[in-house]
Amino acid sequence: MGDLNGYCRSRYYFEHSVLPDLFYGGDTGEKIVGGLLKEGDSFLWNVMSGWCREAETGIGDTKEQYKVSICKQNKEYSMIRIDMPKPQRELLCYQVYLVFSSDLRHRRYFTVERGTSAEVRFLCSWKPGEAGGHCNYGRCSADKSETENRIVEIFANGKGKPFWRRRKIWWCAFAAVFIGAAAALYAGRKVRRERN
Repeated sequence: MGDLNGYCRSRYYFEHSVLPDLFYGGDTGEKIVGGLLKEGDSFLWNVMSGWCREAETGIGDTKEQYKVSICKQNKEYSMIRIDMPKPQRELLCYQVYLVFSSDLRHRRYFTVERGTSAEVRFLCSWKPGEAGGHCNYGRCSADKSETENRIVEIFANGKGKPFWRRRKIWWCAFAAVFIGAAAALYAGRKVRRERN
């Protein structure tokens, strides 16, 4: 990312920091989703051009190069696809996907990023905040429907915390081991008393 400058650098931060932070924010998340659903392309253009003004770089694209569409929607979740202008550099995005539950409690931010050439694309996700982190799921196809199906699968599997991270599971396992050990000690004492 060090070789990105000017507009490319502003666009990188918009796609990988500004937009995810807005999406994951409480009030701002609702405003971003609402604005994209109501106004679509023009809303995104206004947010992007505002960010470029703040960053004091010009915007290198036209309003027509930004496309917003709802690509999947059902009772459980919705997915908004943002087609970004064709990336000229590595790390910039072809698409950004906002996936969220109907109550906005579960949200995931995905990017389809350019690799070393225009033919190489990577599917990534970004979590909120500086410590939130980035996950690279490897190469993906230029076929949007294939990528979207993969995103739905990741979202559905990651909606809750993974099994090993659920505190209740660890708490129950600890309680079971503790109760088992206590029962074994009690049984051992009882056997010793009966022998004596």
